[in-house]
Amino acid sequence: MTGILCLIVATIAWIVFVIYTTVGKRSGLPGNLLVSTCVSIPFIYGSIALVNIIKVNVLVFTSMAFLSNTGREITKGMVDIKGDKMKDIKTIAVHYGSRNAAFTATAFYFAAVLLTPTPWLLNLVSFWFIPIVSVTNLGLIASSLMLLKDYSRKNARKVKNMVLLWFTIGLLAFVFGVIT
Repeated sequence: MTGILCLIVATIAWIVFVIYTTVGKRSGLPGNLLVSTCVSIPFIYGSIALVNIIKVNVLVFTSMAFLSNTGREITKGMVDIKGDKMKDIKTIAVHYGSRNAAFTATAFYFAAVLLTPTPWLLNLVSFWFIPIVSVTNLGLIASSLMLLKDYSRKNARKVKNMVLLWFTIGLLAFVFGVIT
């Protein structure tokens, strides 16, 4: 059964990838959501491959990864606005401006932050999850405030790169929260 479930998830991931590369890339937010699906689906695949089910803590982590990565994709649209305009890529930044893109990215970052207490409240992770994920949360909040204060291309690039660090620390929070 594990093999069949893994095949189904891999097939879904492949379909999402094909849709993204054929029509999604130019679509703006729908394309951002497709990329975030591709980023988060390996966690689901891994859960099925290891324990033959999708565990609740994996679903919560997958949701946080999906939301925060969508924020990062929108932020990347702010960085690439000139090229995206020339190529008629319909990002939020192209259609509604960098200011609105900054607010939208921030909403996704904050939604991810709001989910972070869930694993601990459901007793799915140890206490050690809290201090480590707090660093991620503070980083995402600070990055969001930076983005809202200055939604220039240069600052969006800086935020986009910083967010990768917060993602890494968030992943470590889950690892430490589960193994300790």
